[in-house]
Amino acid sequence: TGRLPAVVLLHGGGGPRASVKYWSKVLRKIGLVTFTVDSNTARGCGPKTRGTCPNYGLNQGMANIVDAYRALELLSTHPKINPNQIAVMGFSVGGKAALYSSLTRFQKMWGPLGLEFAAYMAFYPACNIIFDNDEKISDRPIRIFYGELDEWSSPTLCQKYVNRLNKLGKDVSITIYPSSHHNFDHRGDAGAPSSLPT
Repeated sequence: TGRLPAVVLLHGGGGPRASVKYWSKVLRKIGLVTFTVDSNTARGCGPKTRGTCPNYGLNQGMANIVDAYRALELLSTHPKINPNQIAVMGFSVGGKAALYSSLTRFQKMWGPLGLEFAAYMAFYPACNIIFDNDEKISDRPIRIFYGELDEWSSPTLCQKYVNRLNKLGKDVSITIYPSSHHNFDHRGDAGAPSSLPT
């Protein structure tokens, strides 16, 4: 009967595939509203696009941050959703957007006035870009989840970023799962190369 918490889901380069739908189902079962953003279709990467949308080579997932903020703005107006309890959760390039949407600089540039996400959850994001003032982030919880054997990017750079933020007293953590690959939370990305034993 009251207002519900919600999670904005940001997909990886291939679009809203099975893993995002899986998480949506899991989160709804525990009483959360889910809102899946399709950042590909309007940018010319329809559901039949195989592999990574070529637009990501141009924008490195930055457009997905704007999409996340627009979703936050829209959901905050819904009478059944608590505007102070909307989190963002992203996967791969969507994870990168979820992580960096916590930067106060981007919130000021693109975020809705007076609103921010309640939490930021990034699954296997690439932390390969150092933004100006990237230590000025939200005071809300930021959680990163990575597979140790990720084929697309390495958890090492994210770990360094987390260490830097922890020294500043920020509420950020990274969980690295041993012997796990990219898209470890579901059934593996069919397009990912196999890891070879060392």
